[in-house]
Amino acid sequence: MGVLQLPELMEWADKALRIEVVLRSMQLKDMLLSRGSNWCTDTAKMLLCSLVLENLEITDNMALPDDLLASLPTRLKGIYALWLNGEDLRQSLPKNTFYRYRRTFLEYNVDISIIQDKKRNNVIPLVRYVEAQPAEIPHWAYEKNLVA
Repeated sequence: MGVLQLPELMEWADKALRIEVVLRSMQLKDMLLSRGSNWCTDTAKMLLCSLVLENLEITDNMALPDDLLASLPTRLKGIYALWLNGEDLRQSLPKNTFYRYRRTFLEYNVDISIIQDKKRNNVIPLVRYVEAQPAEIPHWAYEKNLVA
């Protein structure tokens, strides 16, 4: 049994990460992967990297500090206030304008595409749970000299 196939390691890896990808038949045909014979051992990893990880966006969606908010142009202050009050900006702004504002606010770790819940008090939004954070190295990995 190889070092990477330890039962403890396999159990830990099963709990550490789960990603699901939905690929539609037309997408598979476009990539010439609609037949199982066209797949190799690295195809799934390639799809995961090219379709998921390269397009993954993770934001903190933090409130802007008062000094930064004060320095924003007036038009951005208004958009930020609408978003903060739970407005769905996709519905109220033209598509190009929405995405231009979204790009601007992403520079400040604010994603205006995530609608704020007006009723939320101290509830942590779900996006906080899917935030990329490194998993801790289990104690048994040190005992088995898997970690230097």
